[in-house]
Amino acid sequence: MSDVIYFVLGTPLKINAYVTGSGGNLIVKQLTVCVHLHLRSCLRVKIFECNMPTTRTQNNSRIRNKSKVGSPTKKQKESHEELVENRLARKESVYSSASDSEDDFDEVQRRKYEELRLKNIQDNAAFFSKLGIDQLKQELSKPKDKPKPSSRGLKEVRRQSSPPRRRSSLRLRKINPDGVPLPPEPITTSSVEEHPRVPSGPLRMSESVWSDTDAIGEEKFMRRLRQNFNRNATTELLEGGEDRMADYMDATAGEESLKKCKLEFSKMRLTEEHVAKVVPTRIFSITIHPTEDMLLVAAGGKWGRIGFWDVRKSGSVDGDGVIAYTTHSSPVNCIQFHNEFHDQMYSCSYDGTLRCVNFTTGIADEIYCAPYKEDTMLRNFDFLSPHTLIVSQSDGCVAVLDTRTDGTEAEHIYSVHAKALRSVSVHPKERQYFASACTDGNVCVWDLRKMKTKSNHSLQTLPHGRSVNSAYFSPVTGKQLLTTSLDDRICLYDTVSPSVDVKLKRSIVHDNHAGRWLTQFRATWHPTREDLWVSGSMKRPRQIELFNGEGNMIAVLQDEYLASVCSLNSFHPTQNILAGGNSSGRVHVFM
Repeated sequence: MSDVIYFVLGTPLKINAYVTGSGGNLIVKQLTVCVHLHLRSCLRVKIFECNMPTTRTQNNSRIRNKSKVGSPTKKQKESHEELVENRLARKESVYSSASDSEDDFDEVQRRKYEELRLKNIQDNAAFFSKLGIDQLKQELSKPKDKPKPSSRGLKEVRRQSSPPRRRSSLRLRKINPDGVPLPPEPITTSSVEEHPRVPSGPLRMSESVWSDTDAIGEEKFMRRLRQNFNRNATTELLEGGEDRMADYMDATAGEESLKKCKLEFSKMRLTEEHVAKVVPTRIFSITIHPTEDMLLVAAGGKWGRIGFWDVRKSGSVDGDGVIAYTTHSSPVNCIQFHNEFHDQMYSCSYDGTLRCVNFTTGIADEIYCAPYKEDTMLRNFDFLSPHTLIVSQSDGCVAVLDTRTDGTEAEHIYSVHAKALRSVSVHPKERQYFASACTDGNVCVWDLRKMKTKSNHSLQTLPHGRSVNSAYFSPVTGKQLLTTSLDDRICLYDTVSPSVDVKLKRSIVHDNHAGRWLTQFRATWHPTREDLWVSGSMKRPRQIELFNGEGNMIAVLQDEYLASVCSLNSFHPTQNILAGGNSSGRVHVFM
């Protein structure tokens, strides 16, 4: 029997193989082994001329006859080696030809794949060119020119930075070159207040013009105002202001009127001519004069400036129509035109003063002045009657003023909160009730008839999650209370009976975190409507949001020229005009 033995990877060599025969005996035989190495694989090797006995008898006979069987002759060995080499040569030729054919096949396949890939790229490019995607991509990749901030109105004044003061050693100042100590010099430090308080008493508007305002333009501006207030139509409006306003409120009531108003507001646009810088710094308050003969917007700034903008005179030969006055020394947080005497405007400031500007006489009279040493700030005010006001203060008190009395002291001061107040609002029908918003997170409803000097108890307490920025009664009936707080909520309360029960009507989730550098939001009612109010927004693109009396958003005012957050907004009482103020002193008028 002939057995075949395989070895792993080697070269032609002679070895002694130990094999087991059929009889179980081990037989040692010298064998010639050939190993072929392929390029990519390792082949097993066959042992040539390996005839092994299969029975015990054969094994014994082979051992007995070993002496008889001689070793292979030299010629036999040479012929065997030649045979092995021929077989190896044939196998190598077969493998090399197979490898070459395999490489040729791979190259053909690679070439076909490359041709197919290039064809797909060309087909895709042709398809996209038919769709016009490349042209559209180029159009979209072009940078869009953003409108530049309006340069209309007050010009920005850049302060020249003083060079840094060189530090010097105290030792060099007290010892001379000889080493003798010099006598100490008295050091006098004079602290100059950057924004000093405006002198008490009446101020002439012509003398309070901001330094960067044209004096000639201010004179023309005051002349236009006097002519406007002296007209017959305006006089009739002033004398019968409440009756005419009541008729207007009745005419604007109902769903049909709201739909019409919504449609008209959706058509309003903001143009470049209707954006102007009214005050040099951040706007803290804004309002629109109720007259229809001219569009007059007033804004209170950060350092006591009050700017007026005659919008329809913007771009005329008389200038941009913007005039600014310095009537306070700190932020002007509230300004209002008088409900009946439209030639008067009231303003209060963080410097603790409340003034009345009379455009007819050109005098800004001081109505109330909080003690300067107590550092009491005035937040806002509201009218109890044509001649009495109620003012909210930073010490948690409210002050009741009467403009007919002499002096700058309050008639009464009542403590209502332990922390600083943010706003106060008087009920339009039952004026003995007023609402206060506080930094302690509470809105309280009070009865003025029950107020005492020291301890007072509110009729209603409406808790909020965080500090409350504002709380305003609805302007016509006072049946709703609108609050804005830093817990990202704008709430509507039902105040049909404020002395008995006040219920939450709607709580709207609204981002009210304007940050440190922006004026805080204060949602504001339309002056003559119960079903419309406005609020600033932090959304992008920048926008102003309008809501109805149920708290549903009905319109959003957007424009390419509205590129910043308008924290404060104000409606015109009888016309569909909205003015918004941002934190750089610019006013945007939608009309």
